[in-house]
Order: sequence, then structure tokens, then C-alpha cells
Amino acid sequence: MRDQTNHPHPEGMLSIALLPHGENFNVSINSGRPLEASRIFEGKTIDETLHAIPLLFNICAQAQSVAAVRAVENALACTPGIDVEQKREILIALEGIREHLWRILTDWPKLIGQSAEVTTFASFNQSLQLLLALANPDRQLTVIPGLKKNRPSFAEDFATSWFELKYSLLEFLFSDRDFSLQEERFPAHCFVRKLLDGIVERGLEKLGDMALPALPELSFDELHFRLYDRRSASFIARPQLQGVCYETGPFARQKFHPLSQDVIRQYGLGAYPRMLARVVDLLQMINTIDAQLAGASLFRSKLPEEPVGLSQLEAVRGRLVHCVGVDRERIDHYRILAPTEWNFHPQGIAARMLASLVNQPQTTLSEQAAFLIQLIDPCVDYQFKFI
Repeated sequence: MRDQTNHPHPEGMLSIALLPHGENFNVSINSGRPLEASRIFEGKTIDETLHAIPLLFNICAQAQSVAAVRAVENALACTPGIDVEQKREILIALEGIREHLWRILTDWPKLIGQSAEVTTFASFNQSLQLLLALANPDRQLTVIPGLKKNRPSFAEDFATSWFELKYSLLEFLFSDRDFSLQEERFPAHCFVRKLLDGIVERGLEKLGDMALPALPELSFDELHFRLYDRRSASFIARPQLQGVCYETGPFARQKFHPLSQDVIRQYGLGAYPRMLARVVDLLQMINTIDAQLAGASLFRSKLPEEPVGLSQLEAVRGRLVHCVGVDRERIDHYRILAPTEWNFHPQGIAARMLASLVNQPQTTLSEQAAFLIQLIDPCVDYQFKFI
């Protein structure tokens, strides 16, 4: 969980400040994140690097590991097997489900005066960790570039364990073990419905009613230019395209889903639609795992025409890009562009939402600001203050 804090963290942190400006605020966001930490891999072997990636990035370690091995594969022009790619997608989805559940079960209840479902989350998290271990027991999926077929294949009990977790999760959240995105609305009186209704009862449903365009598909030429350039550090720190800031993450992915569109028409683009989009995103991740287990065809992002060490994927918090250069089996260039840099750009979506807050007692403002920051969900801690 990402809370207001004054304690230093090795991952760095965001410094967010609000300065009263009329009825609203000017917002300052400065990043203390070590944005070039990936350069520690330069000079190391491919094998050393791929084994070390999840140790450096404990937040979204699965997505980081998959992005890394795919970037190396593209640099070496080696293609993994479909079975391998399907299992990688499952790793990303399992991790995303865990991150979404953390917010829904431990943070959202407190917004409406209820106790966090810590024990429930711990139980689900234990099952998810077991599934991650079953899916990639020896880490071959994320440390062997160009792997054609994973050995050993999925244990037979993976599917059994997955469906047990899935039905339990759906029953708890929606009071319906068969609930799916085909439904037009959440069941009355279910856990998720009570949370969303509670937000409306407290008048928070339209808080942060702001939007930016969703981050589009980025071409390999564009990424190559941006991330191999000597000025890559400034782009990574404050990414824009043609001077425009973009949003990435659950809301950007799901705002055109029919469930999202219904509430956007009613509540605008603030807190309620963003919370609902996270729930829709969780359900989409469940669908992804079901589809991969059923052997559905996997559609990967377009590969570069020439061997270029780039990969991009949708991690739970948004678009994650890895840029790798390889020379004689060693890494000679490594850059990572994470979703937090888009969303917490000084003129990005978090800044705009915070600037829309109405000046009122600091206790209330602090609570509302923390709520909005939580909705955007940085991958590091933050410290927050009024000026």
C-alpha cells in the first residue's frame, strides 16, 4: 500500500505538494525515483540481468520480468513458443489481480468507514502466490529468451487451484461465483456494490473529475528514438508526446467498456468511474487467465521489423516499456519507462485531479488527496504536504 510517509525508501518516492490558488490548488509533483536504476545491468550478462530483474523491482516483479525477457528476445530476434507466451500472460494477470485486490479489500472499505478486509486479502494472496509458483516453478518463463516450450508444463493442479480461487473471489466480491463482464450491473448488496454506493453516500463519486487522453500504442520507431537517445533520461523523467501528457492504467484501459460508459454518463470522470474501472480490469484479468488455460490464441504487440531490444506491455498500473541493447551476450544499454512517470508527470492526470480539489479544512483535504493519489496508484511511496 502507498501511504503518506516521511521514511526513505530504496525505490525512491514522489513528493507531492498543494498550494492554495483561489478556490482550488496549484500542484507540485517531484520524483525522487532512481529512474536510471536499470543502468546497473549494463555490462552484465543476459542471464545475470534476467535473474536480477525481480530483485530490483519488487513492485510488479512479474510484469517487469516478462517485459525484460521480451525486450531481450526482440534484441536477439528470437521468438518464444506460443505456450510460453500464454503462460507469461497468466503471470502478469495473476499479479494484476493481487494488486487490484489489495486496493479493493484493504483500502476501499476504509473510505466508507468499514474495516479493511485484511484476513480475506491474505487468504486470496496466499492462493495467488501458490498459483504463481505453479505457473513458473523454475522461472524458465522469464529467464530463458526464446524458450519454445516450458518444462515442466503446468501442473494438473494449477487449473484446479485457479478455479477454486476464482469462484471464491467472485462469490466474495459479487455474491455470485458465476459473475462475469456479460452482466449489465453489479448485484445489489454485494461487497463491491456496497463500496461504490458508500462512495456516493459520502459525496465522493465525482471527486477528481478530470481526464487526459489514454496513452496510445507506441511505435517501435518512436520508442527507439526516445529511449536510445542521449536525452532519454529527461524523457523518462517527464514523458510527453508532442507536448501532450497521457494517462495509462486501469481507467485508460477500461473507460470505453459498457459498464464504465454507463457510470461516466452519470458521474463524469472522477472517483466512481475510476473505482469501477479497476473492478472491470480485475474481471478482464480473470478472463485472460481463463482464455489462456483454454488455449486461446495469443496476440502479441507488433514486433519490430529489425532486431531492436524493445518491449511494451500493460502492467496493472499501466504501460511498461523496456529498452535493451545487447552486445556479445552482455547488456550495453538498459532503460525502463514505467507508468508512474506518465501518470505523475507534473502536468499529468494525478496533478490535474489534485488541482481540482476545493479548498476546505486540511483534514478533509488530506483525506481526499490521499484518495485521489490511491486511485491513480503510483508504484512507489509518496510524501504529501500543503504549502
